[in-house]
Amino acid sequence: MQEQETKKKQPKVKLLSSLKALGKALFLLYRSLYSEMAWEQYKTFLMSFGASENDPAITSFEPDITAVREVTKDVEYFHRIDNYLVGGVGIVDLTLLSIILPMGTPDTWLMIALIALIISLPLAAGSLFLTFLNKENQIATYGRLHTNLTWLSLFSGVVAVALSIFHISLAAGIIFCCLALLIGSYCFVYAIKVAVEKHTGQKFPMR
Repeated sequence: MQEQETKKKQPKVKLLSSLKALGKALFLLYRSLYSEMAWEQYKTFLMSFGASENDPAITSFEPDITAVREVTKDVEYFHRIDNYLVGGVGIVDLTLLSIILPMGTPDTWLMIALIALIISLPLAAGSLFLTFLNKENQIATYGRLHTNLTWLSLFSGVVAVALSIFHISLAAGIIFCCLALLIGSYCFVYAIKVAVEKHTGQKFPMR
């Protein structure tokens, strides 16, 4: 009886182990975009399962990983993009705030949107202030605080806009979220593509 139960558990244990290994491999692969040490850890991890240096799981990713890692060192390029995004979100926050506040007691959608605005606006201001200080002092890297301020201000700003639209129409809000996700993903990939072409001199058609 115990042997049968043990046999039944074995496939589940193997599946969980496989999923855990796959998750770790994907995480190390993602970290390799920013860290050469993570790339070495990724290769070592695969080799612990019997992979070789010429394994497709290594050779097929290495050129792209190296190219993207070099691109991410072009901090001025990405800082400029962040400045445009955060500045734009700050303007949208101020506009929405001037619309929502005179409405008095808002419904649930607008209440959450207002909270998101209250979070986004100071974070955007803080991010722009740190950007100004870094530029004046010729500091070329983002600290953890600066990175968190930037991405949290962008996220909460987009949430505020989406919830404001949901307040008017559920269908319009869903359409906005889908388009924002689609266009945001496309723009992110395109920005990476332009940066890679700038550093490698190769052209990558994008349809």
